[in-house]
Amino acid sequence: LRIAALLASASPNTFSVQDDLLAFPQYDVKFLDDWIGEQEAQSRLAGNRRQPEEAQQDVQQYQKPLATGEDARSEEPEEAEYERMIIDGQPWLCRIPLVKKLEPSAGVNDTLSRAEEEKELARANERGWELISAMQGNCVYFISGWWSYQFCHNQGVRQFHQLPPSRGVPVYPPIEDPGVPGYMLGTYEKRIDDDDTTNEEKWDQSALDVSEGAKRRYSKHGVLVQRGESRYLVQKLGGGTICDITGKERKIEIQFHCNPQSSDRISLIKETSTCAYLMVIQTPRLCNDVAFLPPQKDQANTITCSPILKDDQIEDYERNLKALISAEQEAKLWEATQEAAAALGDDAAAQELEPMVGDIFVGERRLVPDGIKLEKGIIVGGGKETYVDTVASSDGRLLTKEEMEQLGLGDPKAIEKLRKELENIAQGQDWKLDVIDTPRGREYRGIIGDDDEYEVEQ
Repeated sequence: LRIAALLASASPNTFSVQDDLLAFPQYDVKFLDDWIGEQEAQSRLAGNRRQPEEAQQDVQQYQKPLATGEDARSEEPEEAEYERMIIDGQPWLCRIPLVKKLEPSAGVNDTLSRAEEEKELARANERGWELISAMQGNCVYFISGWWSYQFCHNQGVRQFHQLPPSRGVPVYPPIEDPGVPGYMLGTYEKRIDDDDTTNEEKWDQSALDVSEGAKRRYSKHGVLVQRGESRYLVQKLGGGTICDITGKERKIEIQFHCNPQSSDRISLIKETSTCAYLMVIQTPRLCNDVAFLPPQKDQANTITCSPILKDDQIEDYERNLKALISAEQEAKLWEATQEAAAALGDDAAAQELEPMVGDIFVGERRLVPDGIKLEKGIIVGGGKETYVDTVASSDGRLLTKEEMEQLGLGDPKAIEKLRKELENIAQGQDWKLDVIDTPRGREYRGIIGDDDEYEVEQ
């Protein structure tokens, strides 16, 4: 039970089409805003083989992160190498962590733990195939354009063209068109055992076979594959229809993966080489054994890339970056005000507004000559603005639900969302959220700092 619990350090992570089944170890590439100087980049490229302690000393010379909070967290030093790449003319320095393989330990406790783990995985291997056997009698299908695929446990995999849905012809399951020849991709009558060297020679090594980090445990039913923290079952079937190109029988590798949030289904069918196929089946049946539950979290190794800047590029880069961050924050608030106006039922205010850059509306001078400054509260075309009330402010003022209803402000949740967005953008400055009646309709105006300094209207 102890080993089973260790094997089960898993959570309801589900299969994703973004998962690379062939890749191990996993990598995650992140492009950072933090820049690095050209001279420092050359130094790091030249010192690819230095020790982690030396690399840690370089951190002090690295530009201080512009981000704060979670984005500014520090990482423990680890061995890495650097590569230079160019994207759209901009050079980047990418830090690639060197992933170490776990070295076996000769300790007594480690030996016992490995023996217990092997025993538990042998049990899981037998139990897993017992769970999969319950699929017998229930075929699963996969429709992909012209071709459909059928998997029937203990029978095989068939590829065929389906009849178009019509009276008497259901959409699912697809019905094979007798006028179009189909193909058997593999049958259980000619299952290929991995531990049978004679049959193994008949099976050309696929990308999965040469992938690093995979451990295999064989049984009379198939193979339990362990790749990183993930475990799944594999069967290889031969005996398919003769391939016109190779002159050999078609063959297929079938993988069974645990997915607690899915019924039995084919999630992937792929021709890995000429007339050799890979099929991935997601099934909740395997999840009844903790050994096959998805890992608790992805163990992706992060590759970080930073732009390489010359000395005369740094000032412009930082100015543009801050402007971009500010524009993104304003866009979030602008979107929130539109949602709030729609939720409050103010059709006039919910109409599409002119774009805003900073505190200037694009096209603002179309009706106002240059050199003329409008009085506050005056709107082009005539009319005065009327201040209704301050809904919320940085000094703690916040209208109650009853007060909002009296003013006809509508849903308090929409107001609360707008308040949070305004508070986030203010970044410690004084702010307030006013309600203004105008000839255009009711507006919700966020003011940061002095009234003339920064306004966001809806």
